[in-house]
Amino acid sequence: MTYQNIKKDSPVDTYQDNLFLAVSDMFWDMITRSNIKEKEAREIIIRDVKDVIDESLRQAREDDIR
Repeated sequence: MTYQNIKKDSPVDTYQDNLFLAVSDMFWDMITRSNIKEKEAREIIIRDVKDVIDESLRQAREDDIR
């Protein structure tokens, strides 16, 4: 699986594939290069994903999409 270019009308599967690759890359990089324990890496990634979703919702509510 490789990252795919995303266009406005890309299928949801493309976004899911790219998300899977991005999260997997981050997770294993944190564990192997930064010596972060699996549990901590998981918690950091989940926290950051929640923050991204919250920010996206905030921007949508305020009509401030970037």
